[in-house]
Amino acid sequence: MRIGFIGLGKMGGGMARNIVKKGHPLVVCDLNAEAVAGLTGLGATAAATPAQLAAQVDAVMLSLPTEAADEAVLWSADGLFAPSSKRGPGKSLLVIDMTTLSVERSKDYAARVKKAGGAYVEAPISGGPVGAAAGTLAVMAAGEPGAVEKARGLLDCIATSVVHVGPAGSGTAIKLINQMIYVSYMAAFAEGLALGEALGIPLETLLGVLGPAMAGRPVIENKFDEIRGLAKTGFPTKNALHYLDLAAKDFATVPSMTPVIDAARASLTEAVRRGVTMEDLMVARKKYLSPEHC
Repeated sequence: MRIGFIGLGKMGGGMARNIVKKGHPLVVCDLNAEAVAGLTGLGATAAATPAQLAAQVDAVMLSLPTEAADEAVLWSADGLFAPSSKRGPGKSLLVIDMTTLSVERSKDYAARVKKAGGAYVEAPISGGPVGAAAGTLAVMAAGEPGAVEKARGLLDCIATSVVHVGPAGSGTAIKLINQMIYVSYMAAFAEGLALGEALGIPLETLLGVLGPAMAGRPVIENKFDEIRGLAKTGFPTKNALHYLDLAAKDFATVPSMTPVIDAARASLTEAVRRGVTMEDLMVARKKYLSPEHC
């Protein structure tokens, strides 16, 4: 099977490299020429547009930064399903979409791709750039069973866990629930660190005690350098808030209360209002939790 990959950023670049390493012929497309060159140097070939890529592959994996970018890659004049893609009569295209979308948009894309003669697998991921580089992501695959099974061989190249969670929309729903829990936990841990520091306890002491304790194991033990501000793999606060805002919109009519998660969302909203955007919320804890910054 010839594979296409569009979106070679922090997540996509690592995933694409793992596809190549597993021996799959790969065609890549990205606006970042340097990222494309890095993959062609490993044996991939490049396409100038999604339409050109679609004409050369049987399946395409998408890892785009925004819903707008995903929409353009799929449906623009140079998109995967544009007439100029020239895939040929009866040649179906399997789309494996790892972009974070809304639940309704995922359902819409599944229906539109099917109508266009393709198959759509919604495949949100968890594991961050480290997991993408190591090939240890968790994939929440959703879609028709046949399409998910066809995609599984490719997803196994980037992940250690691939679970078929149900029809289109289910993957995004579970991804958002995962992010709601994770971000709320990070926010609570940041508050604990800031409280301990306000009491005069050094950061290294807090990490040394809380990391191996129930409060920190196993997630925090892997994030020490991020908390110290020494790593570039942190979770920007504005991105964390984006997930909570998207979840609040998607789940507004669900009859289940989320008071703890709502409180975390309010805290991050205030942090962003104070200018904490690209910094990891735990690294920037003193900027939005210290009284002098209120």
